[in-house]
Amino acid sequence: MAKDQQEGTHYELIETPDVTERALVLWVPRFNLDADAVTALGTTLANFLPNVIKGNAIANGFGAYILTNHYGSSGDYVGFTFGKPKTAGQMETAFRTTYNIEPSVSWPAVLRSLSWTPINRIDPDTGTQFVERYNWEADIRASYDGPTKVKIEEFLDPTQFAIAVPEIMRPDGFVFDYVLGEFTLPPCLHSAFTLNFSTGTSNVHYPYIVSAKTILATNYTDWPSTIVVSDTQQQLASGLWLRKTVTAYKPSVL
Repeated sequence: MAKDQQEGTHYELIETPDVTERALVLWVPRFNLDADAVTALGTTLANFLPNVIKGNAIANGFGAYILTNHYGSSGDYVGFTFGKPKTAGQMETAFRTTYNIEPSVSWPAVLRSLSWTPINRIDPDTGTQFVERYNWEADIRASYDGPTKVKIEEFLDPTQFAIAVPEIMRPDGFVFDYVLGEFTLPPCLHSAFTLNFSTGTSNVHYPYIVSAKTILATNYTDWPSTIVVSDTQQQLASGLWLRKTVTAYKPSVL
């Protein structure tokens, strides 16, 4: 702990999850604070409470540190936390990366291929061949929900991270109801395609009908090689923000 004997202000460095980085707590005597004191988050230590002499904190090179939080009170002092400022590139660089096995990560079913073939029949009364039904064949890779390798990245910054909502895989299914029957595709990832069918021109039971249904692609059409499954942040007692991003690797299953 360093102390300014003249003003009574003093600071201490506290540990952070990054072993190479420390946060700073500036202890200010209560009599140096007033209702009009500007303590806006993001203020540099050099510009913080201009009427308060920071003494050793500035001399020791912490003037550019920025205010992150109100640390609390201790006797006649009020504490404020400051963190080391970072560039955009530094914010996006993990200070620690580890690998682990997540017990359960869900990977949805995937449609590999889909085909439909008309099945013809000859009418015994007229001898006319007509389409009786369609034979549907869907090759679907089964879903997987189990142990998955993950990469865990941790980031540290004095300001809150702007985190986008991770884009998860969104399987979708449908029901194709047509004159000759019905086909149901269970929820899965799939590409865009169009279903076509016809009753045929010589159908003795139904008039000539041609129908089509366009199916839009799901947001992912197959399992990606990697996908972010969790991206969270929390503010620590030091005032710094700790972000943890968990990325899953595609499992090697058929």
